Amino acid sequence: MFYKRTEYFRYTFGEPVSAKFRIRKVDDVGKSSGQGECSIMDLSLKGAKFFTNFDIPTASNRVNLTIIFLIHTHTVEAHGGIVWKKAYRNGYLYGLRFDEDHARERLIASELKLLGKEELAKKKKRL
Repeated sequence: MFYKRTEYFRYTFGEPVSAKFRIRKVDDVGKSSGQGECSIMDLSLKGAKFFTNFDIPTASNRVNLTIIFLIHTHTVEAHGGIVWKKAYRNGYLYGLRFDEDHARERLIASELKLLGKEELAKKKKRL
């Protein structure tokens, strides 16, 4: 599975963000899984890179997930499909491309701006 992203705005967290995910669909057939724990490594308006210990079967299937996480002060629930997978340490890294949702994109952008301003203020205090 190979995916080359074309967007320019991507926020890499210094400390990964805890999140929960569950499988919604496999090959366009509704599936329901229990929640799994994951960590979001980086985030953009259109997708995320996350790490989990779970081996989500993606070899021949199109897998659609729901992922829930907290950015700064708001909880975000996003739906999307896995576009790549890579073995990493004791688990796996996944690329998730979100389904189109302009309200969610605006929320992510505003929350990341607030988070960035807060981190910048903390850096200035340390200097």
